[in-house]
Amino acid sequence: MKIIEVTAKTEYPLLIARESTTDYFYPCLDYMTGTAIRGAFAYIYLNRNNNNADEVFKKYFLNSAYVKWGGLYYQGSLPLPLTARTCKITPGFASSGHGVLDTLFHLISEEKSGRFDIIPDDCSCGAAYDRAPFEFFNQTNNGFAVALPKKRITSKVAIDRETESSRAGALYSYEMLNEGQTFAGNILVSDDIANELKIFISSVTAIRLGRGRTRGLGKVSVSFSAPAEYNSASANKYEDFNKKLYEFANTKGVKLDANKYFSILLLSDSVLEKSPKEYFQAVTSEYLKDNYGINCKLVAGESNKRIISGWDYQNNRPKDNALAITKGSVFAFEVQDENGVAEKLKKIEENGIGERREEGFGRISVCDPFHFHWEVRNA
Repeated sequence: MKIIEVTAKTEYPLLIARESTTDYFYPCLDYMTGTAIRGAFAYIYLNRNNNNADEVFKKYFLNSAYVKWGGLYYQGSLPLPLTARTCKITPGFASSGHGVLDTLFHLISEEKSGRFDIIPDDCSCGAAYDRAPFEFFNQTNNGFAVALPKKRITSKVAIDRETESSRAGALYSYEMLNEGQTFAGNILVSDDIANELKIFISSVTAIRLGRGRTRGLGKVSVSFSAPAEYNSASANKYEDFNKKLYEFANTKGVKLDANKYFSILLLSDSVLEKSPKEYFQAVTSEYLKDNYGINCKLVAGESNKRIISGWDYQNNRPKDNALAITKGSVFAFEVQDENGVAEKLKKIEENGIGERREEGFGRISVCDPFHFHWEVRNA
């Protein structure tokens, strides 16, 4: 498996819409989805190839065994785990708030001990701890920092075709990412087609994404690194995770029965199909056993869900809606049979989980080191 690093810069304002709760305001995502990136390059390929979806097209865009198009996050940031907590009044890391701590080890310890006094309730300032109001963070030389792209809102009025004037009650607003901002991510590609894919994508210097592409929105310039070997460090993280977890449990007087544990952090939204049009609402022990042969028990976690929709440009019709577990969701498991678990976890992290991985869904981090910060992280 090879990895190609991708860097994108918004040349014009960009609107990749998230679900709207009203008919007059359209919020945008804080990142560029793998689906949008893949779709833009698929459109270019078909235009150059007389709309012929040949075998090369299928490898590049329809088969996750060959290519997995990842999402692009602001300044190459990472999704913040939903187990992170910060001050409700002054949220954020030390540069902008009262610090952040992760509560996954707290949740595991409470589940195993039956106690409910392990997760701290209040910040040192007296305010309550709450989920962070931001989705992404950057890891810097000095610690961590909130990653928050700049956005703006523009309003428009619908035109009445008969009177050719503004229609009463038809004011609507769009939220957009500002131009001049950098986003980064990667494409995972099989060894045998890595170089030819790099030649194709490098022939493209700009793509258009999101809504309003015909109205001057969505132009994004792109650049790519040379393909490099992709390696996962899951085996080491698995051992480090258990060492840190037991260290934390000892400080709280909690016994963990000498069993091993692991966690799965979703780095992108994930679609786990149980049966046609029926979806798992969490990464469960049942799912891991049936699909990867890992015998384990779900002991803790925090997650959100959202509906995924889209447009199938090849067949010119809407895609079927799917239920996705959102990025940042975290699940912790107690191992029931340790035979080969470390290698299986390494394989899962490399390949991802669930459906539509060619679109960037199903990216995960096993035993992510962010969970080791169980005390307030001031940096």
